[in-house]
Amino acid sequence: MTNDAEDNTNDSTPLISNDNDSSSPNDITVNNEKLSGLISQFLISGAISTYAIYVGLKYANDPDKQCQQDAMWLLIFGISSWSVMLLQWLSGYLIIKKVNSGEAEVSRFTALVTGVTGALTTFTMVWAIYGLVVFFNLPACPQGEAHNFGKILAVAGIVVFSLVVCCLICCLSLVSSDEGMKKAMTSYFITAAAQQRKEEEEETAKQSANAGNSV
Repeated sequence: MTNDAEDNTNDSTPLISNDNDSSSPNDITVNNEKLSGLISQFLISGAISTYAIYVGLKYANDPDKQCQQDAMWLLIFGISSWSVMLLQWLSGYLIIKKVNSGEAEVSRFTALVTGVTGALTTFTMVWAIYGLVVFFNLPACPQGEAHNFGKILAVAGIVVFSLVVCCLICCLSLVSSDEGMKKAMTSYFITAAAQQRKEEEEETAKQSANAGNSV
């Protein structure tokens, strides 16, 4: 008996599959990797940001003025870092959902969230640079917990800022004058979706061949 069922697969397969009944092993592996990445980011970034807020609140009323300044920097850094992380998750989800829907236009809300995320990320990086001024100022805060932790965060922020700037320069250099950044990002997501669809088709063909050999 021949199977006459039609293949209704869309040409642009979603980056995140919504079909829970026909998940391939590759889909499960990819989803587990994405979930592991989110959990790792939450544990590492969330722990650092939370501890920065804790230390900032702990020494906010310290008699030493330099310690108060260090505590204020840590408090603002922790809050802004948490906000950036949450907004990055939200903007990433909205962009992927928009690409999966096949719509070319980005909604105002998605553009607003993405813009706010970029602005807050820039503020956090600039705030990290300002931390060099705060924590290398003499006389230093006698509270080692606030002073040393803040100095480490400020230096790490400079390193991250430098890497981000290098990545942005590389991305801009790869975008031609005839193709805008928006079109380049859309092409990237479409290519990734096509690659995922190709892998799923290969996995399906392999499973069909194995099933035919077992008969």
